[in-house]
Amino acid sequence: AGALALTDAGHGSSLAPANRAATSARINGTEDGLMALLHDPQTGGGLLAAVPADQAAALLAALMAAGERASIVGAVVAGASRIAVI
Repeated sequence: AGALALTDAGHGSSLAPANRAATSARINGTEDGLMALLHDPQTGGGLLAAVPADQAAALLAALMAAGERASIVGAVVAGASRIAVI
């Protein structure tokens, strides 16, 4: 809680710029607070999990039943490697 407000206020990890540089060719999107959190090592880890598509809905339901905020944010598809943050 409060991570977005802190990043919007200009706070961030010293490692975030290196993470941004390492992924800039593969992640597209507007450089805003959410993008900054994606690159911050303290908020970027554990935010995304890849699971088989046929298990995603059940996992989502289990996480939500446990009181976690969770959502399906994308899918792995055939093609060139890239990530688009919208």
